[in-house]
Amino acid sequence: MTDAPRTGFAASPPDALTAGSTESVVLIRVKGHGSFRISQTMKEYCVWMLGEGCSQFIFDMKACDGMDSTFMGVVAGIARHLPKESVVMINLDNRPAQSVRTLGLDRLILCNPNGSVLEVLKQKMGTITNMANLVAENGDKRTVARTLLEAHEVLAAVASSDKRSEFKDAIECLKKEVEKLDGSAK
Repeated sequence: MTDAPRTGFAASPPDALTAGSTESVVLIRVKGHGSFRISQTMKEYCVWMLGEGCSQFIFDMKACDGMDSTFMGVVAGIARHLPKESVVMINLDNRPAQSVRTLGLDRLILCNPNGSVLEVLKQKMGTITNMANLVAENGDKRTVARTLLEAHEVLAAVASSDKRSEFKDAIECLKKEVEKLDGSAK
């Protein structure tokens, strides 16, 4: 395996990610809020693990108190690259589970509420012994803006039809920000 990417937007405690893997399964534990602050780092790690051949991603949300749209869009973006039920969120409290259902992401992501972890997932998680903190560092503004834009475009594409329009203004604003940052980099 190659070295994991370490770039991203600065995460302020208590938002944090801990991750580990086997040859095919990735476990990511989310602490605090699943937010844009840790989404870039999570995206880079997941893309890296996809490249390493991992085909199942388990997000343990036991210590997560909520998720923002960027975080959910990044998770949905990962799920779009894999067969159904290859991305699983476990230990979801009612509020985050409701957010996943409201956006229609439960069509891509298998959700297990608090205390309801399938035995097969417990076994897979038990084989992961290399858990480590993912370091969320300050990323450049263009990369962060692109991640925000991509996450919201994914949400608009996969969200239930009645929720798609909610992302239109955010996407337009983010497109302008990316264009502005791309123009200032030339």
